[in-house]
Amino acid sequence: MSDKHQMILETVYPSGNEVWNCSICGRKLMFSYEPETDLIVIETGNFYASHFGSKGGLTISSVETNNKTN
Repeated sequence: MSDKHQMILETVYPSGNEVWNCSICGRKLMFSYEPETDLIVIETGNFYASHFGSKGGLTISSVETNNKTN
């Protein structure tokens, strides 16, 4: 079973883009929502850990975050 790491919302830019960070392994992601939802991996961190986080009822998990790279 893989490690579970919680992602923390670090920054929200005026554009609405969000940067999420894992304080355990350093994984860092940027989500953009306009014109469509996109994910950019800034720092890979532990690719094999199960990452999750939530904000206002929206939950992100490794299913979404492990499939894309920058």
